[in-house]
Amino acid sequence: MKTLYFLLFGITLMSEFSCKQTKPDDITLFPIVVNGKMGFIDSTGAIKIKPIFDYVTIFHKGLAVAVVDSNYGYINKTGEWVIKPRFSIIHHILYGTNSIPQKDYTYEELKTMDSIHSVFKKFLKTPHDTVFPYGITIEFFFVRGLAVFYQNGKGYGYINQDGNIVINPQFSSAGVFSGGLAPVSLLNGKLTYDEPVDTLFGFRSAGKRVITVPKYGYIDTTGKWVIKPTYDYANYFSGKEKKASVFLEYKTLQKVYIYSPKKDTNKFYNYDSKGLIINPQNQILFSVNADRISYFSSGYAICENDKKQEFLGGGYSYVDSTGKTIGYFIGCKRASYVIDKNNASSNGSKAYILLLVKHMIGDSAKWGFIKPDLTSPFGVAVNEIFKYDDAVSFSEGLAAVKINDQWGYIDIFGNLAINPNFTFAGFFNHGLAYVEQTSGNLKIYGYINKKGVLIWHRQIVKF
Repeated sequence: MKTLYFLLFGITLMSEFSCKQTKPDDITLFPIVVNGKMGFIDSTGAIKIKPIFDYVTIFHKGLAVAVVDSNYGYINKTGEWVIKPRFSIIHHILYGTNSIPQKDYTYEELKTMDSIHSVFKKFLKTPHDTVFPYGITIEFFFVRGLAVFYQNGKGYGYINQDGNIVINPQFSSAGVFSGGLAPVSLLNGKLTYDEPVDTLFGFRSAGKRVITVPKYGYIDTTGKWVIKPTYDYANYFSGKEKKASVFLEYKTLQKVYIYSPKKDTNKFYNYDSKGLIINPQNQILFSVNADRISYFSSGYAICENDKKQEFLGGGYSYVDSTGKTIGYFIGCKRASYVIDKNNASSNGSKAYILLLVKHMIGDSAKWGFIKPDLTSPFGVAVNEIFKYDDAVSFSEGLAAVKINDQWGYIDIFGNLAINPNFTFAGFFNHGLAYVEQTSGNLKIYGYINKKGVLIWHRQIVKF
């Protein structure tokens, strides 16, 4: 179920910002939905915070976002308000933290919009029992004591854990702090490109057009520019070495393509754009021939190349912290750092990296886990590891895999640990994973432990 990936992704990405690169040890409560309201349980399934909120996120650093009547604030683990709900959730529902809209919508207008993302449309218009509304991004979490907020008509800024504004709203996008720096943007760039027109003979130019585009840089926790906004895109600093992916100005403007999934959205691709990996001192460590580069996870970032995607049937690869490109696949997902306690060396447990990739096997595209040297991690032939319809990176020694349209879990040796009985299976976090399954006309959702046993669940009638 796609709506779950947002919060689960947030759990994973937040681990990249912790000092030891581990999952936050303060996440001990788990969000639940009961009769259209959200609350929290503990690892035994006992309700610790009653379901009274319209929406909640996971806990991070002792605080969770809670929404009441379209406004959000922050609660502690007793359910008490630490920062009362006075920030509007509407902008985040529509735009995340990536853009300033041309219009600020009211809550009532938002509920009737057809263009709203399906995740939040369900969140606003249907009973919460029919969907687990994971959708608030990681920018809500406090990192280095600061969290992103949006103010209508002004843009993004940052508040502290007392709810006070410490960096005034002024940015067209804003991200969380990592290594003391946060990526932000200003709408101060200009892009000239050829307006394409689709004809019987293919695309042709309808003339030049100039638009305003964001330029990205990095600020410190006081709001001071450390790296000035000169990049077309900037990602988080991540990994032990604190590397970030950025992009240079577009150089070959006639090769910019426009894709418009919605009338009010333009997405730009440039086959000749150049990705750079920089350090917090804005020194270029190496360049990457890619159109998009993810943040670094377990020492590896995912690269996507549109040109290879179009002409070679796939354009995904990894780049390691030294700039070495690894593999060439149809798809890639986040690298996993796994620990084999059963085969420990004299220096301790054996730890290694597993990459999750999609590869063509005969006429079918399948997912599988592979080592960075492109050898099999499970003692079988390389082609035999690509056997899953879908898969999720490892968390706490288990990875969700999809087999014959059902989800289950494998261990780090490739053995089936929990049978594929679920229509959705999420990451494990502190021993529990959110799952969904169906039984007749009933839909069951809840949390399982590592033995596959439901420790808390609810069921609803499917319509």
